[in-house]
Amino acid sequence: MIKRSLDSMLLATVFHHEGYVSGVSALNWVAILQGLTNNLAAYRPKYVTLDYANQYVRATRTSRLISSDYDPATGR
Repeated sequence: MIKRSLDSMLLATVFHHEGYVSGVSALNWVAILQGLTNNLAAYRPKYVTLDYANQYVRATRTSRLISSDYDPATGR
C-alpha cells in the first residue's frame, strides 16, 4: 500500500500499534522497520510528522506560483 501511494504521488503513511504488538521481540520489530525503510529507499522518502505532511499536501493545492527563474547552465 505504501508503494502504491508513493507511485501515485500521494501521502503515504505507516500506522502501527508499536506498544501493542504481541509476540514480536524488540529486535524483530527493529528488523521489520529496517526492512520497510530499505525497500522504500529508492523513493527517497522524507520522514515527517503527520501534521507536517498534511500541511505540505494542503499547500500543493492552495499555494500559487507567481514567478520563477530557470538557469539552463546550472539546471536551477
